[in-house]
Amino acid sequence: APGKLIDWHGNEWIQDKTNKEQAPAAHPNSRFTAPACQCPTLAKEWEDPHGVPVSAILFGGRRPSTIPLEIGCRDLSTLEFCRKNKIDAYFSRCLSLTLPKRTKDQVVGNSVYCVDCPDWLMAIMPDELRRNAVIISQRKFRADNPFACRKAAEDLLERYRTTASLVVTTALHCAQPCLAMGIPVVVVDPQYAEADRFSSLEGLVHVYTKDEAMSGAIDFNPAAVDFEDLKQFLIQNLKLTLEPYGDNAERHRV
Repeated sequence: APGKLIDWHGNEWIQDKTNKEQAPAAHPNSRFTAPACQCPTLAKEWEDPHGVPVSAILFGGRRPSTIPLEIGCRDLSTLEFCRKNKIDAYFSRCLSLTLPKRTKDQVVGNSVYCVDCPDWLMAIMPDELRRNAVIISQRKFRADNPFACRKAAEDLLERYRTTASLVVTTALHCAQPCLAMGIPVVVVDPQYAEADRFSSLEGLVHVYTKDEAMSGAIDFNPAAVDFEDLKQFLIQNLKLTLEPYGDNAERHRV
């Protein structure tokens, strides 16, 4: 390794051979992983929001004795796929739903954000909201390195957390963290091929269809959703999944 570089936290790292306690520059698992965006043969469809056909899924690992007993599935179609192929699985939702809820003193703005909203959705919004809305496209963001991606995501989440009074979006990965942070959110299905892509929001918020939106059914003044108990269940599920399992593992708790 070079004597001077940027470490896996994104900080400058200068090698000090006399310091035996110096933190390593690389992540402990870096020999096994690398950001997909660094792969020169990465398919252009890898971030296609409509998904791609899947003909096979390969599972592998160095330590088969600690492979989780069950696989957590973000949505119901993934759960059905796993069970159909005799893979133990459960409905885990997404960990972005466990972000901490914001407090009143953390809110310093009153902005309406329209995130990845198509023209037809913008056209049916109330005039006052549309005129003052902040337009953002998360799907169009690109960065040259993973550190820039992470920093941009952190900055955007912080912006939502401190300044958003309402978020209107067709993006699942905008809706989930914003709901978790206690921000009122309007979610509209952009008519993806997979009908239950938004099933991770089941029981939390209504996901409007385009037909509902065009008929004037959207409530553009929703309340924030409180689901702190669910967050604790999601975190507990993660802990159970990461634990090394023995023959007496409490499978029913997963």
